[in-house]
Formats: sequence, structure tokens, C-alpha cells
Amino acid sequence: MIVYIYAQLDEQNICVGLSRLSGVTDLPYMVLIEEFNPDLLGKQWDGEKFLDSA
Repeated sequence: MIVYIYAQLDEQNICVGLSRLSGVTDLPYMVLIEEFNPDLLGKQWDGEKFLDSA
């Protein structure tokens, strides 16, 4: 089974959660990532990569 891993973003594009899904989603607040990485929590997505939150 293929699993897709997503970072869930809040209104300020801060990662507030991680999800493992069985299918692809195109929700604007979900960003496809390569691996389940809890270190992304609290980091801001700039449209291309995650940045440390100030």
C-alpha cells in the first residue's frame, strides 16, 4: 500500500500536524513531504521549504 505523508498547515503556514494518508489530497493546507518528520512541527512553510519559526 502506498502511503502519502503530509504536513498540515495553519493560517500562517505553520506546521501544526503530520498525516499519513492512503491517497493524494489537493487541500491547500496540506503539503506533501518525503518522510514523517516531527521536527517540522512549529516550522513555517514558505511555499518551497520549511523555515524555523521566529
